[in-house]
Amino acid sequence: MTKNLYCVVGESGSGKDTIVNYMCNRYGYTKVISNTTRPIRTNDENDKLNHIFSNVEQYLQDKENNEVVAETFFNGNVYWATKTQVNNSDFYIINIKGLKHLQDTYRDKMIFTIYVETNEATRKLRMEERGDSEEKIEERIKNDKEAFADVDYQHWDCIIRNSRHSDLSVIAMKLNDVIKSFESKEE
Repeated sequence: MTKNLYCVVGESGSGKDTIVNYMCNRYGYTKVISNTTRPIRTNDENDKLNHIFSNVEQYLQDKENNEVVAETFFNGNVYWATKTQVNNSDFYIINIKGLKHLQDTYRDKMIFTIYVETNEATRKLRMEERGDSEEKIEERIKNDKEAFADVDYQHWDCIIRNSRHSDLSVIAMKLNDVIKSFESKEE
């Protein structure tokens, strides 16, 4: 396990889950499997690997116990992670609002941010492939444009460019080198 927490941020369909899952499988890292109240995607086998499908009652109980260190609301659903989940993980795939909440509330590990940059056409194609409807894709694109409007001004510790034809093993090797560099820095 790393001494730092690596928060991976990117628009829908940018490849965040694919990259982080590869890093975990190839290099033995761990990731936050966040909680959500949204239904499971039936056409996305990886969805079960990326979330714990829960309910509002569990979210409220975690809030009451002061366990929630990151939360966000999207399309009428809650996404959240507990302090225990984050403390026991190397990576956390998170959106901009959740990242802000985490940076404001979490102090147990130093947080490094990794932005996955992918063009809109590639992102749309990936969302189609995972079974998202045209309506859902357009909604996600619109929401991402609003959420990432100031992305050029956001300070990222690392930017990954992930095109349709990117070699995942090369991305992972470079990201692993970046992580090793961050891990070797003194606090």
